[in-house]
Parts: sequence; structure tokens; C-alpha cells
Amino acid sequence: MRNSESLLDLLERISALRVAYCGLVHERVAFENGIAKRRLRETGMEPGVVRVGLCTARVRASQLSCAHTLARHKFGRIIDDAARERVLGAEEATGLAAELERVSHRIHMTDWAKSEAEKAYAVLLESSVDDMDTVMQRRLTDARFQLDGLVRQHAECSNVLAEMHALLLARVNKALQDIGMSCTNSKS
Repeated sequence: MRNSESLLDLLERISALRVAYCGLVHERVAFENGIAKRRLRETGMEPGVVRVGLCTARVRASQLSCAHTLARHKFGRIIDDAARERVLGAEEATGLAAELERVSHRIHMTDWAKSEAEKAYAVLLESSVDDMDTVMQRRLTDARFQLDGLVRQHAECSNVLAEMHALLLARVNKALQDIGMSCTNSKS
């Protein structure tokens, strides 16, 4: 028999998580007077560019689609707990956990690629200030196209996570209804 307390706890934990599409904006390079801001050179390292920065730790803690969060680990534990509570079948939970791992890996790879692409784009923008010929215009267009593709990849990952999140919310609400409790907490 399902435990209403455990189901309510699951519902609360799922509801505390969000999927907020951000396009990995934290990887953008900060500019000042048309020049990319640089970090101070550290011993043996080339000076890096300054990024616009991460969301606060509090925001990241609940954002499933963030590249710099532990929320997906929490979500993985929720999937395991949902299987234990028989909200999900074992095979379905295994499939969701595998999909979560695949999406998580893709988010990290997209984040890394966007970091490199943003840096390259910033360098192109800096060099285009004095030289905006057709070759430079084409390079900027190509770089922007690459960035747009990475943003779309992140959006696809966010959509998959949103579907998984909605599925778990629906399943827990259904399980609560099945035991005679009416909870319709469906924040997402």
C-alpha cells in the first residue's frame, strides 16, 4: 500500500524543482566600450574573458535545466523514490533515469561548447571594430549561427526535462487520488 506521507513528500520535492529555459546566458562575454573584459593573468595561464555570470546559488539549486546545478541529482533520487513508492514501474524508472543522465550530459557538453563559442564570438566582435569587410561579416554570421544552434540544443534539453517533470507530477497526483487524497500541486 502506498504511503500518503511519502507521496506528499515526493510531490513537495518535485514541486520545488523547476525547468526555466535560460539559453545558458551565463556564458556570454561581458563587454566594456566594445572590448571583452579580461580576467587578470594567472601564473602560466592565458587571461580569460569575464562572463556575465551565473544565477544565484539559490536559483540554480532548483533549476533542472541549469548547467551548474545539483537539481538533476535530486531529480534522479526522486525518480528512484517514485519507483519505490510504485508511482513508476521499475522499467519506466530505469528509462527515466537513463534519459535524465543523457540529458544531463548533453547540457554539460552544450554548456562547454557555448563557452568556447561565446569566447570566439567575442574575439571576432573585437576584431570587427576596425575591419568589417564581407569576410568578417560572414565569420560573425557563422559564429552567431553556431551560438543559436547551441541555444536550441539547450532548449531541447529543457523541453525533455519539463516533460519528465510534468510526468512525475501527474503520476504522484494520480497516486494520491488513488488513495483518496486530492492534491493538485502542479507547479512547473
